Amino acid sequence: RYLEIVFTPGPVSIGDIACTNLTIIDDNAIEGDHSFILVLANVEFEGNIAYFGLHRGTPSEATINIMDNDVATVSMEQTEYTFDEDSGTVSVCAEIMALAGGLECDVIATLNLTDGSKATRDVDYSAADPLSVTFPAVSSVSGTTACASVTIIDDAALEGSHSFTVTVSSLELSPGGMYSGLEIGTPSSATINIVDNDDATVSMETNEYTFEEDNGTVSVCAEIIVPAGGLECDVIATLTLTDGTRATVDMDYSAANPLNVVFPAGSSTSGDTACADVNIIDDEALESDHFFTVTVTGLELNPGGAYSGLMIVTPPSAQINIIDNEDAPVFMAVNDYTFSEDGPLSNDVCVEIRAPADGLEIDLTATLNVIDGLKAERGVDFTADDPLQVTFMAGNTINGSTSCADITILDDFVLEGDHSFTVGIASTDPTVTIAMPSSAVVNIVDNEGATVVLQSIDALVEGQGVMVCVNLRAVPAGGLECSVTVELTLMDGTATIEDDYILPDPFSVTFDILLVERTVCTVVNTVDDEALEGDHYFRVSLGSIMPSNVVTGTPSSVNITLLDNDAPNATVAVSDLVQEVGEGDGEVQICVEIVNLPREGLETDLIVFLEAVDNPPKAVNGEDYNITSDPLAVTFSALISAVGNTSCVDIDILDDDALEQDHAFMVVLNSVIPEGVRFSDSNATTVTILENDAARAVVAMVDDAFEISEGNETIQICIRIVELPAEGLDCDLILFLMTENEDIVVEPNDPLSATFPGLVSTAGSTVCVDFPIIDNNRVEVDPVFRVALYTTLPEGVSFGEPASTAVTVLDNDVVNVMFVQSEYTVNETTGFVTVCVEATGAELARDVNVRVFTASDSARALDDYIAVNVTLVLGPAATRVCTNITIEDDVLTEPTEALFVGLASTDPAVDLPAPNATVIIVDEDVILFTGSSKTGRVVGGVVPAVVVFAALLLIVIVALVLFCKHHTEKNVEGFESVDVIKNQPALAAVEVTMALEEVEKEEERYGPGPQVEVGAVEVGEKEYKLTPMVFSEGDTVNVEVTTPFKTDVL
Repeated sequence: RYLEIVFTPGPVSIGDIACTNLTIIDDNAIEGDHSFILVLANVEFEGNIAYFGLHRGTPSEATINIMDNDVATVSMEQTEYTFDEDSGTVSVCAEIMALAGGLECDVIATLNLTDGSKATRDVDYSAADPLSVTFPAVSSVSGTTACASVTIIDDAALEGSHSFTVTVSSLELSPGGMYSGLEIGTPSSATINIVDNDDATVSMETNEYTFEEDNGTVSVCAEIIVPAGGLECDVIATLTLTDGTRATVDMDYSAANPLNVVFPAGSSTSGDTACADVNIIDDEALESDHFFTVTVTGLELNPGGAYSGLMIVTPPSAQINIIDNEDAPVFMAVNDYTFSEDGPLSNDVCVEIRAPADGLEIDLTATLNVIDGLKAERGVDFTADDPLQVTFMAGNTINGSTSCADITILDDFVLEGDHSFTVGIASTDPTVTIAMPSSAVVNIVDNEGATVVLQSIDALVEGQGVMVCVNLRAVPAGGLECSVTVELTLMDGTATIEDDYILPDPFSVTFDILLVERTVCTVVNTVDDEALEGDHYFRVSLGSIMPSNVVTGTPSSVNITLLDNDAPNATVAVSDLVQEVGEGDGEVQICVEIVNLPREGLETDLIVFLEAVDNPPKAVNGEDYNITSDPLAVTFSALISAVGNTSCVDIDILDDDALEQDHAFMVVLNSVIPEGVRFSDSNATTVTILENDAARAVVAMVDDAFEISEGNETIQICIRIVELPAEGLDCDLILFLMTENEDIVVEPNDPLSATFPGLVSTAGSTVCVDFPIIDNNRVEVDPVFRVALYTTLPEGVSFGEPASTAVTVLDNDVVNVMFVQSEYTVNETTGFVTVCVEATGAELARDVNVRVFTASDSARALDDYIAVNVTLVLGPAATRVCTNITIEDDVLTEPTEALFVGLASTDPAVDLPAPNATVIIVDEDVILFTGSSKTGRVVGGVVPAVVVFAALLLIVIVALVLFCKHHTEKNVEGFESVDVIKNQPALAAVEVTMALEEVEKEEERYGPGPQVEVGAVEVGEKEYKLTPMVFSEGDTVNVEVTTPFKTDVL
C-alpha cells in the first residue's frame, strides 16, 4: 500500500527528482483503460524523524492511467439465416473472440437491421430498433454467442423469397464506453432469408386459335390464379413458340421467342390474362393449312427470379392454326429436247412450276403422257414409266423450279438419222392449273459412229519413205451406211518441208462401207542431206473427218523421227591433253575442237558435254576446283561453226591453304548432242593443280641422337610436324629417309618412308619408323648410323632442326680369347717357349687387347725364366698372336719345373673362358764323373764335386729365399696380411700405400710392370681364371680371393 521515495544525503538542488518503480501487470483481459492514484502521504527524514520544515507541495498526488492493450473481436455467428415465412420469432446471434483473460466488463454489440430484397421492416419482419446483444463480464469466453429476437411476418402475398440484413454496427464496454480494443470481425453481417409459402398457377387462356394467313398481328394470352394477398411482385410467364406442320417461324409467323407476358404486382387478381402479339406471315407459299404451338414453359418473379410457388397448369399450350390462300400452275419447261442415242440411258424431260413467291411447302405431283413420234417407238428407241410422273418437293421449289422424269434412250447400234416422240402434261393435283406449253418434242440424235487413230511410226533413217497409217476402230455393230474419209496434215518440227520431207497431194485416206475394222495407209517421202543436224522430226495429224459422227481418237497426231546418218562423219577432241595450273591461279580453260564435219556442215547446235573426274592424287570438286557450269558443256553454234573451231569452258581453281600433293582431275568428253558424233583419241584433258602450300609446312626429327643396344630387335625413329598451313593436312604427307651404315636393315619399305595420314594429322603430330637391328656376332667399334630427312611427298616441305637423328648401336658381342694350348713343354736349353692365344666365337672387326703374364710355380723368375707381362693385340687381320717367354739355362741339375701363364683383359668384349696355361721346363743338366777305372783315380775327385755342388745349392737357396722374400714382402708392402683358406673366400680391406719410388726401384731391378695387382682366382676342374685389378696409391678396395693353393699368407 505504501511506497518510499528517498532523496539520498548530500547536495540536493531544487528540481532534483527521486524515483521508485511500479510494475504494471498485463492480465490479457478486456477491461478498457483503467487507473489508480498515488498520494504523497508523509514527508520525513530517514528513521521516521518528523521535521516542521518538510512540507507536501503541489501536486501532492498523481493518477496512473493503464492503457488496456487487449483485443476482442465480435462478428455475426454466421453469414446467412433462412426462415420460413410462418416461423414467427427467430434468433440472430453475434459471437465474441477474446483473449485468455476473458472479459472484466460487459461488451455490448449494437445490431442494425437493413431492408433487403423485397423484405421491409414491419411488413415482412419486426424487431427492436436499435437491436443490441450483451456479452457478460467474467462468464464470456472465446466463442460465446449473444442473441436477439426478430419476428418474421406471414403476409399471405406472393412475393417469393425475400431477405433483410443484420449488421454489427458498434461495440462498447459497460462500464467504460467505447474502447479501441473492441473490433468488429468477419462476418460483420448476416443475411436473413425469408422463404415465401404462397403460390400461384398460370395456363394458356385457350388450347386453340385459328387465323387467316393474311390476318397480320394476333394475340395469344395466358391466365393466372393468385393467392388472397395478391401479387407483391410481377409474375413473368415465358411462352415458347414451336413450329408445327408446315408452319415455320419467320416464314409463317414471327414473334420474340421465347415470348414473355407479365402479370403486374398489386393489380393482378385470379383470372386475369396477359397477352402477347404474334405476327401471322402471308408468305405466298403453297403449303395448305398449317399450324404452330404456343406453350407456357417458364414462370418467374420480378424481382426474385425462379420461385417454386409458381406452377404451370392445364392447358399449358395452345395450337395456332393458319389457313393457306395460295395456288401454283405447271407447264413443260421446254418444248423441244435433243438426246444422243448412245448418250446416258436416262434422260430428263422437265415440267416447270409457276410457284408463289415463297415456293412450296407441300409436295405437288403432275402426270405426263408419252406419245410415239417420227421413227421413235416406245420399247425400240426409248422406254419410260407408265404413268410418268414428276413431283415438286416442298421446301426446294420456288417460282421457275423444274421437276423432271427419266426417259431411257435405247441405242440400236445402227446409223439411222434423227427421230422423235412427244411428252405432254395430262393431269395434276386438283389445286394446280396447267399452263402453256403443256407438251414437248423429244429428238433422238443418231450419233452411232466410229473412231479413227494414227498408227505409231518408228524412227527411220533420213531419205527413206515413211508409211502413214490410219486405223478405223469401234465400228457399230450395225455397220456403216456410208464411207469414211480422213484428211491428214503435216507440220514442221525440227525437220522442215522440202528440206527434209515432201508433202503428198492429196493427203487423205478413205474407208469403204465395211462392218469390220481395217487400216488404210499412204506414203510420205523424206530427203537425205549431208549436214550434221541430229535426229529431227515432223508431225502428221488427223484433220477433218466425214461423216461427222466418226470421231478422232488417240493418238490423233504422231511425230515422224528422221535419224541423222551424218553424225559419224563428225569428230571432236579436246585441245590439250595435259594442263598444269597453280593452286592460286584462279581458273583453267578447257577447250574442245571440231576435228571433222559432214560436207554440208553443221545445221544444228553441236553441244559437247564434259565430265570432271577426280584423278589420283585426286582433286575434289568443291574443295580444289569448282565447276560453275551445270551441265559442264561447250556449244558450237549451227551454220557458223566449221572444222578447226574451238569452244571453251572455264573451271575455277580454288586455293585452299591446306598441304596436299599436286592433285589432278580429268575432264573427259562424256556425250554429245546430236548423238553419234565421234570422239577422237584425244578425248580427255588431265589438269594438274600445282600445290603452293608446301613451303608453309615444316617437319623435323624428334631426337637429335640416342643410343641402343645391339641386342634390341628394332629401334624407332620418330618425325614430328612442326608447322602446317592454316587448313592443315589434306593428304598423306610421306617423308622419305636416307640412312648410312650397313648394320641397318630397311625392310620391307624401300625406299624408307614415314607417312602422316591426311585430315587427322596436325602440328605436333608424330610418326615413327621401325628399324630392325642386326645382331651380327661381330666385335666392333660401336657403330653409328644417321637417319636423315631426304625428301617429301608432296615436295617442297621444309626440314626443321634436327633434320637427322644419329643412332649409336652399342656392340654386345663378345670374343673368346684363350691359349692355343693349355700346357707347353720346353727344354731348358731351348732358350724360350712360344705361347699363342687366339680369338674364337665372334668375328673381330676391331682390335682387342689381352695381357699375357707369368707367375711362378716351381720355376722361379730370373732363375728359371724371365717374367713376362705383355699386351697382345688381336684384330680382324690377326686372330692368333704369340709371345716368347725366355727360359734360363742354368748349370744346375734340378727336377722338372713349371710356371703359370695367365691372360687378363679390361675390354668388355673379351671373354677369357680358360685364362691359364702351364709351361713345363725340362732340365737337361747332368753331373759328369770322370776317371780311370784301371787306377781307381777319380778325375776331379768326388769330394770337390760334392763340395762345389753343395756350395752352389746353398747359393741358389739363399738367392731363392731373398727373391721370394722380396716378391712376397716388398712387392705387396702395405697389404694387410690375411689368412686364406684353400677354396674358401676371404674379404680383406687393402690399402695400397707403396710409394712411387719403391715402384720405380722395383722396375729398375725387375723390369717394368703393373704397380700392384690383386685378382680373384676361381677354380675350375683343370684351369682357373685370374681377373686382375689395378690399384693406385691411396685406393681402398675390398678383395675377395679364392685360391686352389694351400693355406697361405697373401
